[in-house]
Amino acid sequence: MTKYSKQLPDNVEIYLSKKEAAAKLGLSIRSIDKKAQSDPTFPKPIVWGDERQSRVRYKNSELDDWMESRPKEKSIA
Repeated sequence: MTKYSKQLPDNVEIYLSKKEAAAKLGLSIRSIDKKAQSDPTFPKPIVWGDERQSRVRYKNSELDDWMESRPKEKSIA
């Protein structure tokens, strides 16, 4: 959840930066890059612009869906 998501209506799509997406998923930014390249089920990044260093964003709803589709880890207790 981003700092703005509490203020927005449900039908508004939230886009997260790579850094925000990494924090949400508990991964490093490099791991996000690796997943985007190697995991076909991982949400595709959205590139805003035509430049080499254009901003990359991920849809929050797609990240939520991806997390829900992952097998749940068993905790060892």
